[in-house]
Amino acid sequence: MATLANLEDQVRRRLGLNTGVHTITCNASDPANLDTITINGIVLTLHDSAQTSKAHILRTNTDTDQDANISTAIANIFDASTGVTSTNSGSVVTISGARTVSVSNTTAFTVGTSSTEDEPPYTSDIDQWLLDSQIELMEKLPLSALIGEGGAQGGLLRTVDITLTSPQDFVPLDESEITSIGTVFRVVTFEFKADSAVLASDSLEMATKIPYDLMRDIKNGDNPFYNTNTTRFPMGTKWYSIYDNRIHTNCNIETGAGDARLLFVKYPQEGRGTECDMPEYLQPAMVNYAAANAYEQLGDLEMASKLKQEYMAELQVVTQRFSLASDRVKQEVAV
Repeated sequence: MATLANLEDQVRRRLGLNTGVHTITCNASDPANLDTITINGIVLTLHDSAQTSKAHILRTNTDTDQDANISTAIANIFDASTGVTSTNSGSVVTISGARTVSVSNTTAFTVGTSSTEDEPPYTSDIDQWLLDSQIELMEKLPLSALIGEGGAQGGLLRTVDITLTSPQDFVPLDESEITSIGTVFRVVTFEFKADSAVLASDSLEMATKIPYDLMRDIKNGDNPFYNTNTTRFPMGTKWYSIYDNRIHTNCNIETGAGDARLLFVKYPQEGRGTECDMPEYLQPAMVNYAAANAYEQLGDLEMASKLKQEYMAELQVVTQRFSLASDRVKQEVAV
């Protein structure tokens, strides 16, 4: 899975720009024989002794020497035509012109990325366009498209068990157990166990969403057909509504561990160096969105228009794919 920084590099490649600078910091923890460093898909392997292969890095237990050995290996592998160069100083190797850099031993080596800010489109602008694209995709696509095939947990789809300190008929969406996982964008399902004072020996059951005004009338006793009493009339019915950043229920919720369970789609994370939450099949659309804005900033309106058309076409394909009856997921807005 790509980080937002990786996606920024993809945008730069789409624009034909330098991808900036990568650094490899040699840490105090020693690397091991046969650890690898991969640059633009080419694997360089550390060995305890000198090797005939050019794709070889002599391993050492001194971090201030290891950086020089890595830089030497890069010079041996990448000639001037590749555009990849490196320098080393004080246990840090600085690599310019590389698209991707990764290491097998993240304890011995730390990879960092940065991009030049000397001319538009600036790195900060590209990063913001990528963040903007996430929100646009969240707002325009069906919920099924955000969850992905099979609705597997992870990425944007999360579940959390909620434990209340006292019986109550609501759960704040800013409850710490929820916010520790993410900010709620859409509620998919809500299950709860009724408080024992409401219904003895109840079990965790999925509630049905109803409009908040109906919930309010029921709880106030103003609805001629439904009411909240000790039997939760009609027997076994559980309802919930979302209003004022809370999940409201038609009866008090039990206080045992996990007596309320929320399945929700969260807002995507915004950390540049953290793995992107958006499904992989939506990430090319994010790249197109950012590249289109970059071309617009550079004054190339023809390329900007072309990429925007590609972006909209991608959204259309994804929407059609996930709009089949069998793929629809009930959407519930957390407002």
